[in-house]
Amino acid sequence: MASPPLFASPIVFFPNRPVNAAKFFRCPPVGNMVKWNPNPSDVADTRRTAMLYAILVVALVALDQLVKYLVVQNIPLGTHVPFLPYILDLTYVKNTGAAFSLFAQHTWILTLISLVMSVVLALALVKKFFRHPLGRVCLSLVLAGAVGNLIDRAFQGYVVDMFNVLFMDFAVFNVADICLVVGTIGAAAYYLLLADRLEKKL
Repeated sequence: MASPPLFASPIVFFPNRPVNAAKFFRCPPVGNMVKWNPNPSDVADTRRTAMLYAILVVALVALDQLVKYLVVQNIPLGTHVPFLPYILDLTYVKNTGAAFSLFAQHTWILTLISLVMSVVLALALVKKFFRHPLGRVCLSLVLAGAVGNLIDRAFQGYVVDMFNVLFMDFAVFNVADICLVVGTIGAAAYYLLLADRLEKKL
């Protein structure tokens, strides 16, 4: 008797009797495979979580732009106004550079870098580069800082800075710079020290 061709049917031939392969391996026939459908509640939770981070980014960008607007409207360019005695003054400075006045003569390059950085960070949040809330908050801070200064560079050609440190020689900075520095340090520390432990729990 000729042997049946390999993979010709779902029947596996044993010495004494044929056995249905689908039943033997406990898997349903291909025609009856059930397509995977995500749980609607899980999808809703994911959307709500994404919305929370979006609200955080928008709120920080709005705060940055509001502070800049108030400074421009109420403080003459280059003038100092007391804010926190012996700690901070408010001053109106036009910064054509990056955070803390770095690379002041390359505004168009910085605008392009800010745009690319904003897109990459937004994708990292959407694609859940970090799944733990701590990591995602840090990315949100960096994104808010990048977008806040990007708006200034794109529409004005310079960034409005206002916080002037009194107790040390330091560059004038703004709310977006604070978000960038805190978020970047936080994201780096999370990635190096906490990600391996916290991400595995999710």
